[in-house]
Amino acid sequence: MARKLSFLLIGLIAFTLAACGGATGGGGSASSVSLSESYNSDGITLKYPAGWVIEGAAAPGGPIILANNQATLDVAKSGTTTSIAAGQQVIFVLPFVGETFQALSAVVKSPVDLLTQMGPAMSSAESGLTFGTPTETTVGGKAAARASGSSDNGDAQIIAINLGDSGYIMVMGGTGKGEMGGLEGTLNAVAESVNVAAS
Repeated sequence: MARKLSFLLIGLIAFTLAACGGATGGGGSASSVSLSESYNSDGITLKYPAGWVIEGAAAPGGPIILANNQATLDVAKSGTTTSIAAGQQVIFVLPFVGETFQALSAVVKSPVDLLTQMGPAMSSAESGLTFGTPTETTVGGKAAARASGSSDNGDAQIIAINLGDSGYIMVMGGTGKGEMGGLEGTLNAVAESVNVAAS
């Protein structure tokens, strides 16, 4: 189960970095992020900035994709690796709830453990990504872990958040090389806003 989940994450992260290749610029700090838009579907709620666009999960448990403009979202949805224009950003929100969480909880005991178990697949020559060691943190008062990664084309951060008996949420952000500082505030704010209704 953990291997299947790690391949899913690798696919999403690798796509994110490939799609964001060649971008430059960016901006926005954590203190300047205002989340005025809401998403609520299949028991998942989150907030995101005005002007951003969102694609809900195609099926329950699937990824929710947010992007700072429609062109970026279109590329993210299409699965192509066309370079995104300068300053564009993408965030994937992936819930591990229900049966997936029950299977996962047999091998994963914490957010750091989740990222550590997936580490070998997340950092590989095959994916072109190199991730650092996950660090323990809190997000919105919840136990969490964070790992940063990079490839030749872009930078990524992945956050795993423990939602208690409801499951885990993975929030992954990708930008062009050297642009994570422009996305980090929004990534953190979106991650803090995510919640899953108890089932």
